[in-house]
Amino acid sequence: MALWASAGLPAILDKMSRDSLLTELWQTQESDGGWSMAALGPWADRPAKPESSGSSAYSTALVVFTLHQADLACADPQLERAKQWLRSHQNHEAGAWLTPSMNKQ
Repeated sequence: MALWASAGLPAILDKMSRDSLLTELWQTQESDGGWSMAALGPWADRPAKPESSGSSAYSTALVVFTLHQADLACADPQLERAKQWLRSHQNHEAGAWLTPSMNKQ
């Protein structure tokens, strides 16, 4: 969220902090190109939440949007992998992505 906010308020992150956040994001990218919810946490435990593993549409879309807002080059290979993950997991009839809730079934 700090990276996203810095797109409109550049003074909130110095270059070293911005670079550190970008490095952390790339390190948490899944091998399939997406991001998992756990990678964006830590989150408070919710007993009723469904177990999830691997990339999720919500987290992947949030990261892709944030990276675009942060003026990351659109042709970046890692960003392109994430966009491909989103394209390949989209329900083309509805135009939506299925994503489990972080809070409940």
